[in-house]
Amino acid sequence: MTDDVVLALTTTGTVKVWTLMGQENRSQEPLYENESKQIRCLNALSMTCCAYNQRTVLIICSKYWQIYDAGDFSVLCSVNSPRGERWLGGEFLAADRVVIWSDEGKGYMYKLPANTIPDTKDFHSKAIESDIPFLYCTLAVPADKPLSCPPAMRYDVVSRARYIVRGDSEGKVVIWNIPEITNGQLAQFKQEDFSNPPGMPPTVSTSLVKAWLEMKPPPVGILDQLDTGDLPGVRLTASIYLPQQSRLVVGREDGSIIIVPATQTVMLQLLHGRHQQYDDTKSPNLVSGGVDFAVCLWDLYSGNLLHRFCVHAGEITQLLVPPNNSSPRILKCVCSVASDHSVTLLSLTERKCVVLASRHLFPVVTIKWRPLDDFMIIGCSDGTVYVWQMETAAASAGEVGLANPAVHFFRGLRHRNLSAIRHATQRGLHQLQQLHHSEHHDGSDQQKTGAFPLMIQGLRTNPKDPESHILVFDIEGLIVQLLSEEYSAMSPGTLEAQGLINQAEYQKVAALTQSASPDAHKKIAVNKSDHPCSIVVRVPDSVAGSIPGAFRYSVNQWVWNLVITQPGENNSRDYLNKVATVTV
Repeated sequence: MTDDVVLALTTTGTVKVWTLMGQENRSQEPLYENESKQIRCLNALSMTCCAYNQRTVLIICSKYWQIYDAGDFSVLCSVNSPRGERWLGGEFLAADRVVIWSDEGKGYMYKLPANTIPDTKDFHSKAIESDIPFLYCTLAVPADKPLSCPPAMRYDVVSRARYIVRGDSEGKVVIWNIPEITNGQLAQFKQEDFSNPPGMPPTVSTSLVKAWLEMKPPPVGILDQLDTGDLPGVRLTASIYLPQQSRLVVGREDGSIIIVPATQTVMLQLLHGRHQQYDDTKSPNLVSGGVDFAVCLWDLYSGNLLHRFCVHAGEITQLLVPPNNSSPRILKCVCSVASDHSVTLLSLTERKCVVLASRHLFPVVTIKWRPLDDFMIIGCSDGTVYVWQMETAAASAGEVGLANPAVHFFRGLRHRNLSAIRHATQRGLHQLQQLHHSEHHDGSDQQKTGAFPLMIQGLRTNPKDPESHILVFDIEGLIVQLLSEEYSAMSPGTLEAQGLINQAEYQKVAALTQSASPDAHKKIAVNKSDHPCSIVVRVPDSVAGSIPGAFRYSVNQWVWNLVITQPGENNSRDYLNKVATVTV
């Protein structure tokens, strides 16, 4: 039995090797590499071991790919990328063949030289000029236009059939079925003198645009009723679904915002109908941002512009909501990100900018929150991290300030400042209370969100496309909601007629808890006001068999835990005390 070997390659070109003996466990000390070696391979994209011989390794870099001997990591062969292209990845097709794909969405199939094949006598020998990797086929889409960004490509094996799958930013999916080419066919290819190897078109080629065009009748749009005549409609650029209000808010290319009742719109549009009026007395707000550098606050139902925030110097690219466990002031804010690398917290109640974070030198790519420490953490495309204190708008690049109450507490101890110690303690207790409240509040929100029977998700393959919509129906949530509405409208008599409850058994159990003794009523009242308790009920042998040994029973909106015993059974005071301490 051979030992397992783990290989790792750093971005600086250092190969590290671990040998696993099969006796490793979590409790032992960390395993350090057994050996390491520096190779000429900077910023490698992928490393693949050959599954056919476990001896050769394929390493892909953007400008070249190489085959290495796994024994000593010496280079066996190397091929540069075509002009104007960069390698993205690759895989072994066999012990002597590889397929490599580039950022132009093309695949290249190579026959490896003899010095890279362990089963030959020339393995690991010095490469000769005539024996180099032979390009015998290319995978390309005929008349394919240049891609706006590198596609996603991968190699898959399904039922012994080998495929190369490509997906690009235009919503197009291309699949090549890699054929089996014999060594005799390869020998014929080598004898032919051709500068460009033969190309193989894809087996399957489809896209979202093609799928839409092939649908008869064409799919209806969510706002098709606003189109007039033969003029094309205004493209949709953004949308958000508000499940609690059952509203779909759609932003369009001309700057207009359309608000429609989601359920009625979906229902009528699927039936090729028109919208209906939908009246509601509530007036929530809507926040939008656009290319005019402004963030607008709207009344969701009346459509009136309530306020315009003009604090950015670039196009608004993103709108975020702070987490639920933030401070009360921050909870009433919305976070906006602009193309001028600035981030703001805009108070919707105070109608002013609370925080303006505008010191970032590079575009903002991510925002994280630490509400208990009053931190907003901003990550930029160059790898820098800015930590902003939300209440005071203080910033530091890559380090954390003094917003944590524990830091203020120890600082007060060091300076013997009782006022600072008291203030830090009060603030820490307040944050703990907020955390406890937010845990319960977040759970209820998640439970409520999961119960919505309809969700509408926007879909765009790239920023230039108009936004489409995917309707997600939760059948289980729909059934639960319908049953809840139906049961809430039923009376107890109707529930019993439907067999959902048994009133006779209910009254039989209720009779067991009735007592004519005034002292018993006083004790029950004391127990009800002080703490939940359990009751021991003694019944004759004739009915004991028909009553369960223990069950829960509701009387006067609080719960009893009934433990049924027979006369003479467990009469000790110790048993009664144990039963009485059961918490319900």
